[in-house]
Amino acid sequence: MILYGVHAVRAALSARRRKLLTLYATDAALIQIASGLIALAAWFFFADCLQVVAAQALRSGGVVWLPTASHFLAYVLVMPPAAYGLAITLGRGVSGLVEAIILASVVSAVILVGVLAWAARARWTSLTPADP
Repeated sequence: MILYGVHAVRAALSARRRKLLTLYATDAALIQIASGLIALAAWFFFADCLQVVAAQALRSGGVVWLPTASHFLAYVLVMPPAAYGLAITLGRGVSGLVEAIILASVVSAVILVGVLAWAARARWTSLTPADP
């Protein structure tokens, strides 16, 4: 079900991406490169939405430093080396940079959703009556 959402975003962006890009650039080569990047960037939305919602849910529950630490880990410690490795070392160029952003968002989302699920389970367990 979730993948249908990602594919819907990709389809919506794909159908209009060239027209959208002509608002920003006239160079055909640049439009061609950016067109492919827009399709790749659609995968970013899913992980980014997950990590933002999980971070805000944790903050609303009083856990304020863990989302900050997760974002620091993902976007400062994981993303730059991944970007260098993918873009420069593996020669993927700009696509490697977008992939590094996606990877960092996935790392952050996994950490935050995992902690949120753990906290929710702990809270649920504490709310259930004990066996006599």
